[in-house]
Amino acid sequence: MKGKSPMARQSKLWLTNALLTRPMEPRYARAEDLKPKNRPVIAVPFNTYADGNPPDRSNAAIAGLAHKYLRREKSLFIGQREHTNILSQRGFDVRIFESEDCERVESQRLVGWQANVVHGLSNGQEVILVGLPDHLGRVAMLCEYFGLVPIIPPECKGVPYDSNDRLGAQWWCKTPQVFRPYEMCVARPGTIAKLWLGMF
Repeated sequence: MKGKSPMARQSKLWLTNALLTRPMEPRYARAEDLKPKNRPVIAVPFNTYADGNPPDRSNAAIAGLAHKYLRREKSLFIGQREHTNILSQRGFDVRIFESEDCERVESQRLVGWQANVVHGLSNGQEVILVGLPDHLGRVAMLCEYFGLVPIIPPECKGVPYDSNDRLGAQWWCKTPQVFRPYEMCVARPGTIAKLWLGMF
């Protein structure tokens, strides 16, 4: 991003190429990249659960990682109700993306909002990004598109799928056998189409 302002996006061509050529698994951070720097922690939910119900295994694990890095970074969490419900009860400072119970919020919509919040903090572009590995590749590309530098802890490799049926569960998020083809054949092409149609 040499020569761009701190809040500048990558180009549409850059994001299109990344979505077409990068693998699902993201680039994980090295130990030296994870030294505390007072960076915000962000996440995009994987699957969902209804308010008043226990969280699914995927989002519970993501919130657990966010908890770990919030304690280390001594910063705030920026995200959606699947994680803020858990983290706010543990006393962390959170910024909540407003959404309906079990609403399907597209990743690019949430990441764009998160990037705006981060840029408004005026303390750099780096964020600690946590999530499910098969989802993180696309989320990291969106972070870069919106001008963020995502730092992804290798512990994210342990975030599991949850195949259980529950109120609000998304069928494409239950198993890797379903999600991986969905990611490559539906989610990424759909993101490219919406990008060029000016939908984000």
